[in-house]
Amino acid sequence: MPKELRKRGKKKLKQQDQDHSGETRGPTSFSETQAEPGQTTQADPDAPFGIVEPNLKSYIYTIEAQLREWNNGEATYEYSDTMRPLEERTAFITSVLAEISGKEPQLATDPRCSAVLERLCYSMDDLARRTFMERLADSWVQLSKHRFASHVCQTALELACHTVSREHSGKFAMFAFSEQKSMTDIILDAAKELIDPLCELMMDQFASHVIRAMLKVLDPSSCVGGDAKSSHNSYSRSKKSEAFRQRQGSMMSVFHRREETSSPYQVPNSFGEMAGRYGETLRQSLGNNEVRAMVINPVASPILQMLLAIESKRGESEVPGSLMDRVLVGMVTRLLNQDRTIIREDYIEALLKDATSSHLMEVLVEISPPQIFHQIWATYFVGRLGQYITHPIVNFVVAKAVSRIDNEDHLRGLLAEAKGGWARSISLGRIGTIRALVERSTSLGVLEEKIIETIISSFGITKEDDQQFIIPCILHLKTLEAYHASQASQNQPENEPSGLEQPPQRKEGRPNDSKFSTQGALLLQSMLRVHAPFNASVLESLRMQSADVIIEIAHDPTGSRVLDVVLEAPRVPYPARRNFIMSLLGKYHILIDDRLGSRVADRCWDASDARLKRKIAESLIPHEYFLAQSIYGRHFAKKIRITLFQRNKSLWVSQQSLGPPRGTSQQLFTDESTAQDHREDQQEVGLGSPKKRKRMDEIDEIFSTVKRQPKNGS
Repeated sequence: MPKELRKRGKKKLKQQDQDHSGETRGPTSFSETQAEPGQTTQADPDAPFGIVEPNLKSYIYTIEAQLREWNNGEATYEYSDTMRPLEERTAFITSVLAEISGKEPQLATDPRCSAVLERLCYSMDDLARRTFMERLADSWVQLSKHRFASHVCQTALELACHTVSREHSGKFAMFAFSEQKSMTDIILDAAKELIDPLCELMMDQFASHVIRAMLKVLDPSSCVGGDAKSSHNSYSRSKKSEAFRQRQGSMMSVFHRREETSSPYQVPNSFGEMAGRYGETLRQSLGNNEVRAMVINPVASPILQMLLAIESKRGESEVPGSLMDRVLVGMVTRLLNQDRTIIREDYIEALLKDATSSHLMEVLVEISPPQIFHQIWATYFVGRLGQYITHPIVNFVVAKAVSRIDNEDHLRGLLAEAKGGWARSISLGRIGTIRALVERSTSLGVLEEKIIETIISSFGITKEDDQQFIIPCILHLKTLEAYHASQASQNQPENEPSGLEQPPQRKEGRPNDSKFSTQGALLLQSMLRVHAPFNASVLESLRMQSADVIIEIAHDPTGSRVLDVVLEAPRVPYPARRNFIMSLLGKYHILIDDRLGSRVADRCWDASDARLKRKIAESLIPHEYFLAQSIYGRHFAKKIRITLFQRNKSLWVSQQSLGPPRGTSQQLFTDESTAQDHREDQQEVGLGSPKKRKRMDEIDEIFSTVKRQPKNGS
């Protein structure tokens, strides 16, 4: 810009006057309100323990980068020549813990440092975890209410349960000082600290998750309902917290030491007594109406579910004034007083239809004693099952209640009352009650045939000629009429197969969505698991499907699970499983050329006897080039040792298992052709002959043909 066009802005005379005046200015920025690093100020509630020093912050950020590299397998840290990588990482973690010693509460309340502190907890040993938990003592209430520190508390409790289990089993870590507490005592002290303001913490959006984590540590069986099979982390954390942790990447130990989360850990008896004190504190602190208000509160309701489970486990539910009695509006008290005049409460019916409280009702029907459950069933479910099974919320509670039915009369009454609404349930995609009824009848061994026939007729399949549509209609979760209409609307021309076999073309990606219904696939799996011969209609429909349709199902992420049940369920007769495997002969190379189809092919191979394995191998020899071009085909060809089969069939047959295939028993070989095939296999390899034959592998076969040369000078 030319110099003559440049203009200086106007001076801010007002600001200059204020600067020259003797008046003092108030704080104009957030930085001026902050206290000095390491000091506590009441003006900033986000940092109740003080601001983290800038030098320590930069050091924590460096730690975060190094831990991420190790967690992701990118070990770019330069190790010294005198120390091994494991020793170097141990020294690194030790130095980090020494640097942050005494500053744990400050780091836990910092937005970014709290995430690094969570990641660091996974690399701590038992001694370091005890030291870290001791530093949080007398601050649990304040930390649990904090937005970021509450997540650190959850992670510390989730990992502390494994240390408690090892201490309970007698595997103590070395104590740094003789007066250091064990993790069991530290957890009990923290639980005592949180029990006094329990009602306040249950209603806090951050502290409630810490209470859930604490109850899970005190009583591992307190997780019930839909999240009972999930991990500790997913049960105690919110959806936003789970999404944040996924963005942070994998959090695991830098020493590649995974905690045993699958097996239940052991806790001392003092933990169960402390968990019972939580329920007792809630009963003494709150009245009946306050407890019922917590049922519909989305923050407090999950904790109330865990306390109900703990109360039922300790046998305190059948007591007047218990939490279960208060939620059920005095039903327990009336039953104890032998008062049979129990009427429907509008409050309970509202709980069944509420999106939040319905989860608690699921827990209630699952853990309630038999006498109370039968009264709940007779009062609130019988007479309205036709409406409830199609309700978008109540149908989940009904499905959970069906799993508690223990006699044939109740099942028969449920079937007679609710079967009229099954067609509407299918059209709406709400078949949880139908699937629960199939599974319950299978476990009790009653009404299986009648229930299967009712399901098939509800899909509009009443004629024998339409039996082939059982599989596609249930997989798509559509009635026969709706299925035909959807197929006619597609109007997609069929691909005509060419005369020459084309090499496989790799798929760049596979969509995660499935063309089949997940609920329909689950229902079909339950129908296949019923006792024989009541599952014969479903197996006959599967036999009537073409190989192309079966391959299409096998290549689908949802439909392939149905075929897994056919190949592995013990109640599926072996002749039906054999016919299914035989129907794919000549098409196995197409089945294998897929990520999911190759898994189904592996199960077909494992479920086959020696005769079937030989037929599968013979059908794949003409497609050897096709398999070589496929990444999945090469693995399958290596698994079945197709090269050895081409070179020496007798040796290949002798190496196959001649007993019943996996998942079957000897009495399942009822088909005469199957028995004949086994006799032919035994005669072919010479089983039963007095002369024993030495088994040889490929290398022995090669060296046996080479004549031994005499040594020079001999």
